[in-house]
Amino acid sequence: MTLREEMDFINDYLEIEKARFQDELAIEKTFDAREATWDTKIPIMIFQPLVENAIKHGIRKKERGGCLRITVDDRGGKLKVEIEDNGAGAESGFFDRLLRGENVKIAGLGIGVRNIQQRLARHFEGRASIHFESVSGGGVKVTVTIPLEGES
Repeated sequence: MTLREEMDFINDYLEIEKARFQDELAIEKTFDAREATWDTKIPIMIFQPLVENAIKHGIRKKERGGCLRITVDDRGGKLKVEIEDNGAGAESGFFDRLLRGENVKIAGLGIGVRNIQQRLARHFEGRASIHFESVSGGGVKVTVTIPLEGES
């Protein structure tokens, strides 16, 4: 699958979520990547589950005013995709435990994230990364960094 195909799939998914949330979901996208970057091969379903988690475990828990930001950047020889929500956030240390494979029983969240982490490591031979951070004021930002082919 290419990055373009995954983002098209995410756009379709977000149209469904926007209909479900009506006017209560704002989506901001910033795509600052060269045309060739959109043809980068990635494992299938890397970003869509992260977008779904942002909505399901973050934004859906807010009473109103949910915002999802997706940023794609390809500077520095790496593809960087950030998915950020202004939802419920998470307790300190949660993401470290999640990436170590702990907390896998929290509504399936850990299983999917761990699966993404393992597939990225396998596909990119340990050169890709996934990082979670709590956002000030609530919410979570997930950053996935992938090496671009032919660049180091």
